[in-house]
Amino acid sequence: MVCPRCGTDVRGNERNCTSCGNDIGYPNVRAAKELQEKAALADRYKKALENASKRGCGDVVVAFMEELKSSVAVICRSVSKVKELVSSGNELYASFYQLVGAGARRLEGTKMDWERRIADSIIFPYYEQEVRFASLSLDGLGATAYGGCSMVLKDVAISERATAFEENSVFFCKRLNLGVANPLPPGYRATWEDRGMLATAKFEPRLTSSTTAAGFPAILVGSTGQDFVEVHIFGTLDRGSIERILARKPTTEPDRILLEEVGRYSKVEILP
Repeated sequence: MVCPRCGTDVRGNERNCTSCGNDIGYPNVRAAKELQEKAALADRYKKALENASKRGCGDVVVAFMEELKSSVAVICRSVSKVKELVSSGNELYASFYQLVGAGARRLEGTKMDWERRIADSIIFPYYEQEVRFASLSLDGLGATAYGGCSMVLKDVAISERATAFEENSVFFCKRLNLGVANPLPPGYRATWEDRGMLATAKFEPRLTSSTTAAGFPAILVGSTGQDFVEVHIFGTLDRGSIERILARKPTTEPDRILLEEVGRYSKVEILP
């Protein structure tokens, strides 16, 4: 795009104009706002509504879409990691690449590490180190495969810099065999404002005329706990970004003590 202040070309990975310093906006949000992306997403959403109507569950899909207006972004981590984050005003939630670059974390050396690197270079070219990952939720519970504590992020903390993506981005790139000769297709990412359209287009086939609102949260997380709508957040997060924390009742004494400590700094809801 072109800087509206001075006319300099701004590249896709740049947030600020290199000539005048003007804030052009978050790269992931700008990508989701491209006309081709929005048109493709609108087409997917329209087809989802048409298909639902043919199947006799149009009202259910509309109700699902309405619920998604209040959906939240959730990061799941272990209680020990959450305690580190919330117990200090100086602690920041760093990205994987920042931790590795700072020498604070080792690469696991797994195939998933390699696949993640490729997927991130496709979806966030040259700004992958700035992206934090969350999942979309209706009840505050996230993808607990990544940790037993669900940190619900404040809407005000992320709404201007978050985007939604079809699924776990590594799985998506593998499923579509994306790469140099097969780039990311449009219509599978959305601005935070349009997250409901994306989730509806994705999950419409799983909604039936007998689906009730009580079943919406489980559908959004996915039956495997991995088939969620992924949320991409540009930039830093800290304990001030967290609205509340949901956690299962601790099964060990160390976890009980850690969770009690977490509760000193943040609102915690203990689930059965």
